[in-house]
Amino acid sequence: MAIEMSDYIVLVDTPNGEARASAVIAKAKEFIPDKPIRYVVAMHHHSDHLGGIRTAIDEGTTILTHETNKALAEADAYTPPETPVTPLIAPKVPYAAALCDNVQRLQLDVRTIVPFHGARTVDMAEVTRQAGR
Repeated sequence: MAIEMSDYIVLVDTPNGEARASAVIAKAKEFIPDKPIRYVVAMHHHSDHLGGIRTAIDEGTTILTHETNKALAEADAYTPPETPVTPLIAPKVPYAAALCDNVQRLQLDVRTIVPFHGARTVDMAEVTRQAGR
């Protein structure tokens, strides 16, 4: 995922190794031209999220992560179900609730949830409903 800021780009994760990370970096620069990639948010240590971190470092980026990757951000905790009417399985409901609670607590203006695994994006209204809020 690439996030456009006013004068730079933030990447979230650099997946799977040098070749894939290079492709992600190139695509981010294509979609968001004339801005440098300044930061990479490293979600957690799995290679499908962080395997290309050295490629990002070669770009001169600053890597952002929490010490020992505590539960500050967990890319695999919440994934929307296959359809909007498919209920979350019970073990996933607390993760949706935590996401809702943290968005509200931090007063974030979240419009779209982009899962790192899964085939569709959702809005906060759907997450809120799935969380039973």
